[in-house]
Amino acid sequence: MKIMTVIFLIISGCAQASERFSTEDNRVSSSKVTWIQVDSVNVYEACDLESKRRGNGGFQKLGKGQKMDGCSFWSPAGSDKSNTCFIITSKNTDHDTIGHEIRHCFQGSFHK
Repeated sequence: MKIMTVIFLIISGCAQASERFSTEDNRVSSSKVTWIQVDSVNVYEACDLESKRRGNGGFQKLGKGQKMDGCSFWSPAGSDKSNTCFIITSKNTDHDTIGHEIRHCFQGSFHK
């Protein structure tokens, strides 16, 4: 029930977003989502630690005044957490952030 509520909230928030994008580049059509919430001051640290734990090298240090709102990591089918997307955000987040990270779950790295 909790996951369905999250999906509903994401869909509701994204329906109001101004940026539109194609779903033709989706890597998967379904995925289990695990959402990890941390204190807002620890989002960068949690994301950086998870990136390093996965062998990705971590995130670039943030400049003065910059903050990280969230990140996501996908475990492909055949791994110990098969077809699971892990999202990290602060405990106080917004639709834009969670929607952005969910998009990563389905499209991977879409930033150009």
